[in-house]
Amino acid sequence: MTPQEIFDYSVRHMRKQGVQAKSYDTCQYLTDQGLSCAIGCFIKDDPELCYELDDCENAAIDDVFDEFKDQLPDWMGNNLPLLVSLQSLHDFYLDTSGFEEGVIRMADKHGLKVPA
Repeated sequence: MTPQEIFDYSVRHMRKQGVQAKSYDTCQYLTDQGLSCAIGCFIKDDPELCYELDDCENAAIDDVFDEFKDQLPDWMGNNLPLLVSLQSLHDFYLDTSGFEEGVIRMADKHGLKVPA
C-alpha cells in the first residue's frame, strides 16, 4: 500500500466508525465489540494478532513492530511514522471536534491529500 492509500483507508474507517476502539478506557487494536483502531482496521481479520498486540505493555505500533513484523503486512514497516500519526489521531482526537483538523494537519505533515 502507498502512504496515500494507507491514510485514505484509515481516515475513512475512523470517520465511519466514529468512536474510538476502547475497552476499560484504553485504546485497542480490536475490541470485543468489533471496533478497531486506525491500525487495527488493517489487521482486524486476524483477531488473535490484535489481541496479542493489545496485551503488550506499550502497544504503540512503533514499539511492537519488530516483535510482530513477521505477522504484520510488509508495507507497515516502511510506513511506521505515518502509522504512528494515525494511531495518535485515533487515540487523542477521534472522539473530539478536532478530528478533522487533525486529519488536515496530518495530511500536510506527511505530504498527503485529505480523503473525501
